[in-house]
Formats: sequence, C-alpha cells, structure tokens
Amino acid sequence: MSTSEPGGADAPTNAPDVDVDVTIADAASALFDYVAAPRMNPYLEAVAGDRVKAMELYMWNCAVSAALWEVLAYVEVAMRHAGDSALTERHTRLGRSDDDWLWHGDVAKELGSRAVADIDDAEDHAKTSARGRYTVTTDHVIAELNFGFWRFLFSKDRESSVGSAIRKAFPHAPRTVRANDLSDLNKIVATVYGLRNRIAHHEPVWRTHLHYRHAEAMRILRYISPELHDFVLARSRFTELYEARPSVACLGKTR
Repeated sequence: MSTSEPGGADAPTNAPDVDVDVTIADAASALFDYVAAPRMNPYLEAVAGDRVKAMELYMWNCAVSAALWEVLAYVEVAMRHAGDSALTERHTRLGRSDDDWLWHGDVAKELGSRAVADIDDAEDHAKTSARGRYTVTTDHVIAELNFGFWRFLFSKDRESSVGSAIRKAFPHAPRTVRANDLSDLNKIVATVYGLRNRIAHHEPVWRTHLHYRHAEAMRILRYISPELHDFVLARSRFTELYEARPSVACLGKTR
C-alpha cells in the first residue's frame, strides 16, 4: 500500500489538465460565450464595451449578491419568527385556543384570500417534504411560507385586522400615532423584498444604491432585536465588498 501524500507520485493521473496561464481576456471571452447576450449587455454598456471590465463588474455583482443574500437569510427567518409569534399571541389573547392562527376560520377575512392560498401551498409543500416520515406540524408549515406571505402582512388593508399585532413584532421600531400603523414598516419591507427577488433571479443589483438597501435590511433586524442586528452586522461581508466596488457600480437613481 502506498503512503504517498495526495498529489505525490502515486496520485491519480487522470485529472483534467488546468491551464493556469488563462488570461483575464480569455476568461472574459469564456463568460461571454456561455452567458446570454441580453444578460451581459447592461454590463458592457456600463463600461463602454470593455469585456474585461464587464466581466469584473459581473463578478462583483455575483459576490455582492451573495453577501447580501446572507444578510437576507437572517432577515427572512427573523421576520418569520417575529410575525408568527405576534400572530400566535394575538390568537391566544382573542381566546382562540382551539387551533393555531393559521387554521382559524377568520384567516381569509383578516389576512385575505391570497394569504389562505399561500398557507395551503405551504402545507402541501410541507407534506411533500415529509413523505410520510413524520407528522407535519404548524412549525413545518410556517417554515414553508414564502417571504411574499410575510411581506404582504404589512399592506394597508391588513392594518385594521392585524396591524397592532404585527407592529408588536418590531418592539424597537419608532412608535407611531396609531398603534396599527404599518406604513413605515411596509416601505422598508417592500424595499428589502424587491432586493431579495432581484438576487433570487440573478438580476443586476449593481445599478441600485445597495448601501441604502443593505441599511434597510439591517434596520428590520434592529427593530426586531438590536442584539441580532449587531450579530449579523459583525459578520456581514457587504461593507467590505461595497467599498471595493467598481467605479460604475451603485451610481444609479434607483434606490
């Protein structure tokens, strides 16, 4: 039996050769060969047709999107838990102890038919994931609810029914004149929701003011828990990447 270290004389010799001398221009050419022109055109237009600079901008867009996605993962999970806890507390306070808030008969009236459809879809997905191996619980369904479900809980037409409860999910947010006023939170969440969807679909984010959007995401966390905000901020890679951004990035009018 050989005791050679990996990569030594007895290492496999059928690994593909890697050309370590590939130039940046060659790499840019490969990127443009395999990424659709309509996707790359905005990058080219931003740098006057320079393929190398367009590739660098594209790579930065990928990197900063990944860094923002890490932050958004915390935001989405924290919002989900805060919203569920607030609606559960409301459910109990109203004496609805016979079921969970998800299944109460007034959900359609209080949250809208779209929310009911989202809950039904989430339950179906939870059951599919379970495949009969375990009993699906409310927690499983909550975990399957998409960000869109939570985002639209902040809409104006939700204020009269659950506005006060949702507001309590953000105990460190500024106080409002009306206890059920969600307008300020709705604006913040809508901004973060838009950013999340662009990243999820691999769209360009370099044209927007990302420092503003990152700050809005962090503001949600601060409104829920200053400690959670500090924990995430200390680990976020966004600021370092933003400060090293290409000269054409984040100059647009879109916030």
